[in-house]
Amino acid sequence: MSNDNPFSQSHTPPPIPPNSRANPTHSNKRIFVVLGVIALFTVMLCGGLGVVGFIAMQRIAQPPSDVTLPETPPSFPSDLANFNQSLAKVATDPLSDLVVPQSSLDSFIRKSADALVAEEDVPFSSGVFIEAVGKSEFCTSDFGLIERITMRNWLNESPIFPEALDAHYRILDVRLDASGDLAEVDLLSYSADNQVETIQWFLVKEEGKWRFYDWQRLEFGRRESDEYAAYLKGEPPVDDGYYTALELLVDAETAWQEDRHEEARQIVRSAESTLMLAADRPSFQLRTAHSWMRMYQYAEAIAAMKAIQDPDAMLGVWPSMAVCLWSLDQNEEALQAALKSQNQSPDHPNTQWILSEIYNELGRDDESADLAIKALPMIPHDPTVANCVLRQSRPKDVEVLLNVQQKAETENGWTRILDTAADNTKFGEALLNAIETRSDLPMGLADMAAANLAWSNNEYEAAAIHFLAAQKTVKLEELAVAASNDYLALRLQESEFKKLFAESTDIEATTQKLVRRAYDDALYSDTRKLIDALSEQTDFVENPWAAGLRGFAFYEDGQNESALADFETFLAWQLNNTNAIEEDDQWIKDTTEYYIATTLLKLGRPADVTTRWPDDLNRHWQVGDYLLTSNRPEIATAFLNATSKSPSDSVRLQQLRLLAHQAYVSNDPVQGDQLYLDALDLSNTVIDDDQSYLRPAIVRRWANDCVLSQSKPPKNLDQLAHESIGPFISTAVEESVRLRDPNQCAQWQAVANQMGVVSGDIYASIRQEVGMLEWSQGNADEAASALKECVAHTDSDETWLYDDRIQNAITAMARAGRIEEAREWLASIPPTDDAIPLTVSLDLATGQFDNLNEAMDALDRDEATRFLNRSFNNSRLQWYCNQPKLIDLLKKFPLVIGSNTASSGDLVMGDGGEISGDAIEQLLEAALGEPFSAEPFDGQSRKLEQAWLASSQSGNRILILWSHPEYELKELPKDLQLALDQKLRRMSIEIIDENPKAEERLFKIAAQAAGKSAILFTWSPRSHCWTGPELRRRLEWDGRVPLGLDIPNVDLVEKAIDTDSPDPPTIDDWEKRLTQQGAPLSVTLSVPCENGVEKIPAEIVRVDVDNYDIFVRPKQDSKINPLVQAGIEYTCYAGYLE
Repeated sequence: MSNDNPFSQSHTPPPIPPNSRANPTHSNKRIFVVLGVIALFTVMLCGGLGVVGFIAMQRIAQPPSDVTLPETPPSFPSDLANFNQSLAKVATDPLSDLVVPQSSLDSFIRKSADALVAEEDVPFSSGVFIEAVGKSEFCTSDFGLIERITMRNWLNESPIFPEALDAHYRILDVRLDASGDLAEVDLLSYSADNQVETIQWFLVKEEGKWRFYDWQRLEFGRRESDEYAAYLKGEPPVDDGYYTALELLVDAETAWQEDRHEEARQIVRSAESTLMLAADRPSFQLRTAHSWMRMYQYAEAIAAMKAIQDPDAMLGVWPSMAVCLWSLDQNEEALQAALKSQNQSPDHPNTQWILSEIYNELGRDDESADLAIKALPMIPHDPTVANCVLRQSRPKDVEVLLNVQQKAETENGWTRILDTAADNTKFGEALLNAIETRSDLPMGLADMAAANLAWSNNEYEAAAIHFLAAQKTVKLEELAVAASNDYLALRLQESEFKKLFAESTDIEATTQKLVRRAYDDALYSDTRKLIDALSEQTDFVENPWAAGLRGFAFYEDGQNESALADFETFLAWQLNNTNAIEEDDQWIKDTTEYYIATTLLKLGRPADVTTRWPDDLNRHWQVGDYLLTSNRPEIATAFLNATSKSPSDSVRLQQLRLLAHQAYVSNDPVQGDQLYLDALDLSNTVIDDDQSYLRPAIVRRWANDCVLSQSKPPKNLDQLAHESIGPFISTAVEESVRLRDPNQCAQWQAVANQMGVVSGDIYASIRQEVGMLEWSQGNADEAASALKECVAHTDSDETWLYDDRIQNAITAMARAGRIEEAREWLASIPPTDDAIPLTVSLDLATGQFDNLNEAMDALDRDEATRFLNRSFNNSRLQWYCNQPKLIDLLKKFPLVIGSNTASSGDLVMGDGGEISGDAIEQLLEAALGEPFSAEPFDGQSRKLEQAWLASSQSGNRILILWSHPEYELKELPKDLQLALDQKLRRMSIEIIDENPKAEERLFKIAAQAAGKSAILFTWSPRSHCWTGPELRRRLEWDGRVPLGLDIPNVDLVEKAIDTDSPDPPTIDDWEKRLTQQGAPLSVTLSVPCENGVEKIPAEIVRVDVDNYDIFVRPKQDSKINPLVQAGIEYTCYAGYLE
C-alpha cells in the first residue's frame, strides 16, 4: 500500500517514508562517520603502504562497476518531462500493451512490481545508489571517501528498498541508455481506494543482472538519493528534524482516529514547529497536508500546502489543493488549482479525475465525462473514475467502456455498466446495440443488457424474462450473480412469488435466498401473497429452508402459533445438520432463535424463553425489553412468579429491571431507586465488555421513570458509578424537555450542579436541552444564554454538532435582539469547517438581506443552495417569507419542498357525525381562547378525506385533517381491539406555525375535542397512546405534556388498501415526459405535512437525474407552507408529483 496517499480509505496511519530503519538518528550518523574514519586508517595500516591501503579502502567504499551514471545531476523538471512524455505516448493508445526492448528487463520489471505489491524486497545496488547520492544536486560539497564509507555503513546496517506498490499498477514506458545498462521505468500505482501515485524507478545492470539503484514519487519532487544527499550534508539536530516530524504526524493521525482531536491538532502543530533541513521542508508540508486530508480537515491541509514556497517543484501540490477545495465545495477555486495541475501534467489521470469531479459540480457535464473517459483506460481498475464516466450516461462512451472492461476485466465492471443501462434508456439502447455487433464479449451479456433496458422502461415482466434467460447462458461469476439477484429483485418488486417458484430450477436455493433476505430485514413484499404461494408448493415438504420462510411469513402476518411451529422445524434442521450452513452464516441460526423468542413473547410465554436459553443474556434481555414495553402487566407478573427461583443471575437482572419499573408505576420511587441500583450492581457481574452497551439502558430507563412519575431525584444517586451519573442526569433533562416540563428541568439542572456536572460533553448536552426548552416556550433571551454556554462546552472538533449548536444559538440571539453581541461572539469562537461563514447565518436570522444577497452571490451556487435548505434555516426563512428581498434570494437558490410541522397528534373517535369548518372554528376558539378562521384545502388522498387550515390573528396556524381509518387489530390489547372494531373517525391535529408552546396548544385542542365517542389520542412521534373513558381529563394540560407511566406506547397500523393503480412515475419518467413535451410540463404538486398533503397546480421546468432533483414552479401559493409561493422555482421528489 502507499506510504502516503491522502485519498486512502485506510484508517491506519502511514509508515514514515522512506523506510525509517534506513535513516539513522544523528547520534548514530556521527558514529558511522567515526567508524568510517577508523576503518580507513585501519586498512591503511594493515596494508603497510598508504597507497595500497587507500586503494583497498576505496574498493570497499566504491566497488568497481562498469556502469557510469550521467554527469548531469538529475532534476525534477527533467524527470517530470520524461514522465509526461510517457503519459502522452500511452494516451494515444491506452489499451495497448507496453513492449520492453529487453526480455530480461521486462521480466525483472514485472517480477519486481509484483514483489512490491506483496511488500517484498527487490534487488538493490548499494554501490550505484551511493554514486547517485554523490551526483545529487543536494550533495552540496565534496563527496569523498569518508562520506562513501559512511553511506555504505548505513546501507549495511539498514538496507533500503522502494515503496510498496498498490494493488494495481500500470507500466507506462521504459527508457534504456545507449549502453543498455541503465534503465528508467515510469509507472502508475493505484487501488480501488487510493488515487494514483506517480512513480519512477532507476535500474542498473550489474554482472548481467538488473537491480534498483534509485526511485522516486514525483508527487514529492525528489529522488531517494536526493533525500539521502540532503541528510548526509546536514548538521544535527536539524538533519533529523524531518523524520522526527513525520513520526509526530503518525502519532497525530492515531490520536485523531481515537477521537482525541484536539490532541491531534497539537501534535501536528508540534511537528510543524520542528526544525529541519530546508530541502526537507516542502516534502514535509505536503505530507502534513495529506495527514490533514486523511483527517478530513481540508482547510488545514490547504494552509499547509500554501506554505510550500515552490509548489511547481512537486507534482503533488496542485491536485491535492484541488481535492481540498472541491471537498469544501469551493469549486471555482478548485478549478483553478486543477488547471494548474493539468498544466504540470496534462495527461495525468489524477488531474483528469479531479477536473471531472469539479466540472460535474459546475454543471459542465460533457467536459466532466470527456476527462473521465480519457482517464479510465489508463487506470481501468479505479471504480471512482468509472463512475465519473457512467454518471453522465452518454451513449457515445459505450464503446470505450466495453473495450476497457473486456481488456482489464475489472471487478464488478460489467455490473456497473449494466446498472447504468437500467437507469438510463438511451444509454441502455446504445449498450445493447453495441453488444449485439460484437462476438468477443462474455456470453449472456446481451440478455443482461436487454433486461436492464427493459427495466429502465418499467417493463418488469420483460426484464425478468431476460434475466431468467441470462442465468442459463452466462459464464462469468459476476454476471451470474447479477442475473440471479436482479431477477429475484424484479419478482419481489411485484411480490410475484408464484412465478418465482414456478420458474426456479433449484427451489431450495431460491427459498434459501428468500430466507437470507427475510432474516436480514431485506424482504419487502406482500406477506399474504407469500403465504398463498408457499401453500401451493407441494414439493416443499423436503425443503428445510421452506420452513424458515413459512415461519417468517406467518410471523409477519401475526399467525404466531403457525410461525412458532415452522421456526422450530427450521431450527431443529440447523442443529441436526451443522455442516449445512457455512460458518459465516451462523447468524441465520441466531436470527431463528430470535424469532422463536419473540414469537413466544407474543404468545405470552416469556418464562419459556429463559427456560429454553438458561445462559443466554441476549435472549434474557430480549425478554426484559419486551415486558417493559409491551403494556402487558399480567404477563410480566406471571414471568416474575414463574422465574422466582431461577438460579440465573441474568434472569435475576431482568427481574430487577421489571420490579424497579413496577415500583415506580406503583408510586413507590424509593423502592424503585433501590431496585435499579441493585440491577446496576448485578449488571457488573452479568454483562461483559462485549455487551457493555446494555448497561446504559438501565440508567436511561431509571431516569425516564423518575421524570414520567414526577418523582424527586433518587437519594442514592451518588452511589451510581461515576461514568453513569452524567448520562442519568442528561437523560432526565432530555425527558423533561420532551415533556415541556420546566419544573422537572430546573430540578435536574440543580442536581447536575450538585453532582459536579458543570463542564464537558454532558454539561453541553444539558445546556442545549435547556436552551431548546426555553425556545419552545418563547423565551428567546434565556434560550440564547443557555445555547451560548452549550457551545462553550462543545468540542469544536465535533464538527457537525459544533456547527449545529452554533446555529441554534444564532437563531435565539437574533430573536432576542442580541445582534451586536452575536457578531462579537461569532468572531471570538473557533470557526467551523463549513464553507459558509457564520455571519451569513446571522444575516439571515436578522433579515439583513442586502448583506445576505451579496454574501450568497459570492459563494458556490450549490453550496449556497444547500445552506438555505438546512433545517435550522426553516424558521428563519418563515419569519421573513413575505419580504421581497427574500423572495429574490429564493428565486436564485431553490428550496426543497418539505413539511414544517411543530407538533401533531391523532384523536380517534367512534361512529358519529362528520365535521365542518364552523365546528372547527368553534372547537379551536373554545380550546385556545381566540377566534379562528378555517379554510378548506385540497388534500384528498386514499387515507385523507377533508382538510382545513385554521388561522388566528396571533399567528396560530393549525391543520385539521379528517379521515376514517381501519386498523390492524391482532397485535393490540384486547380492550383496544374491542374499541376499534367499528366504523371510526380520526381528527389529525397539526401545529404548523412558529409560535411558542406548540405542545400545550396541541393537547388543549385534543382535550377539547375528546367527547363521549373519543377512543384514544396518539402523540407523534413515539406513539404514546391515551385511552379510557375519561380521555378528556387525561389529556388536560397541567404544566407539561400529560404523560405518565400509565400511558403506554401502542403501534397502530392501518390496514393496507388494495389497489391496482400503477406505480407512481419515477424521476426518469418525468424527465422523459418533459423532454417529449419540449416545454414546462403541467402537474399537480403535493406539499406535504405530517399526515397528509396539500395539492396545488404547478409545472415541471427541468429535471436533474444525477442529483435526483425535479425543479417545479407552483402556479398558486401554498396555504400550509408559506415558503411555497407561485412563480418561484423549487426542487422536490418524484413522489410529490402527479
